Amino acid sequence: MTLQTDNLVPKLLPLVVAAMLAVLVACGGQETTPDVASPTAAPATATATATPRPSPTPMAMLPTQTPAPRLSPTPAPAVEITAQSEFTEQVYATLEELTEQYSPRESATDQELEAALHLQERLSDLGYDTSIQDFSVNLLSAGVDLDSSTGDSSNSPRAIPISMSLHGAATGLLADAGRAYAEDIPAEGMEGRIALIERGVITFEEKVGRAADAGAVGAVVYNNLEGLFRGTLASESSIPAVAVSQSDGQRLLALLEQGETEATVSVRATESPSRNVIADKPGTDGEGRTVIIGAHYDTVANTEGASDNGSGVATVLTLAGHMADRDFPFDVRIILFGSEEIGLLGSQHYVANMSAEEIDDTIAMLNFDAFGSGTTLQASGDPELIAAASESAREFGLDLGRFSEEEWAGLGGASDHGPFRLAGIPVMFLISDDLSRINSPEDEIRHINPDLLGIATEIGIHMLDWLTGQN
Repeated sequence: MTLQTDNLVPKLLPLVVAAMLAVLVACGGQETTPDVASPTAAPATATATATPRPSPTPMAMLPTQTPAPRLSPTPAPAVEITAQSEFTEQVYATLEELTEQYSPRESATDQELEAALHLQERLSDLGYDTSIQDFSVNLLSAGVDLDSSTGDSSNSPRAIPISMSLHGAATGLLADAGRAYAEDIPAEGMEGRIALIERGVITFEEKVGRAADAGAVGAVVYNNLEGLFRGTLASESSIPAVAVSQSDGQRLLALLEQGETEATVSVRATESPSRNVIADKPGTDGEGRTVIIGAHYDTVANTEGASDNGSGVATVLTLAGHMADRDFPFDVRIILFGSEEIGLLGSQHYVANMSAEEIDDTIAMLNFDAFGSGTTLQASGDPELIAAASESAREFGLDLGRFSEEEWAGLGGASDHGPFRLAGIPVMFLISDDLSRINSPEDEIRHINPDLLGIATEIGIHMLDWLTGQN
């Protein structure tokens, strides 16, 4: 699941709101949000992100590949599960196997490819017609290479691109620009310099833009808290701009005190392959009407991704096993999406390649994402689909939380149902009430609530039965 902004929605459970806020603070300033100091800092675990691009739809989100900190918020009210699903042990065992053998599954990497081939094999063994849908993504890498007159040219800082940075490289002498307030810019300007800027208070757009206007050829923004962070510009910058940790920023400042330090700042794009895994089960009516069941299988770097989104993948695989010997009047298409974590790229690619007839013939898209941790489940999407899902959840003592798609978009959340919804296809999106560890090394299987996995599987089965009755 991807996240971007920090607006609050009252109808969401307090724990979800608190968790999302922490994720979003860790992601850095946005185009309309001041780059303020945050109470915690996200550790860096990735060196590549998707190439920033204009959002093709309102739901398309910028990458959020920097992990979020673990929270200890006020616990949500206890939910008493009155019945356990018969699938609980099976889906949890599937999650264990996926987590132990195929984690992490970072977007558009060999890790993702290895997981995709495994998942295709699993679905083929169940009797499905499977295929791989290939697509390409542009991954960004960043660098800060030093050439110091003090002789300390080793240990170049680890850098990540600031989203919407100009691609390219620039070399110049480092110059301290403070927080890039107007009064921080040297009176003589920064012609040909690399601006060293501290994060905080004003937006990255203002920081980098002011340095560029003063003549800087590159910008290095260092964190005002421990660890790395992810920043976003409102529009493409005119100079390469990267982010480094607080400790690396302080080290660069110390080098400046010793003498002139030359640095090369670079932001480069590399085209990399990604893929969706597709499995088909033909329906009995032969009319080509389709129900799509989806979950993304990629993760950010350095995480098990047990909840985000091992929970969804394990549930969909368990559903696939249950469906294998059943007949439905409609075709069932399972899609495990790649590169969700860097901008919903797998689902966007799939929808962009659907014909108008395929869109019209799609009855519903059911999306399972990040519901493994917490005490209850929540849903968004088509009211009739949510009502059917709620009916199933109540059988297990869960009052399925609901929120509108507008509320979810207002929070800045995005998942793979988004492109389908925008194409006019009815969707249902299932998540949990605890997102505090997603995109983090703390998203481990030890934090999983197996009961939620089982109930999510039961909801999926119920939805197929309900759709069968409607068709």
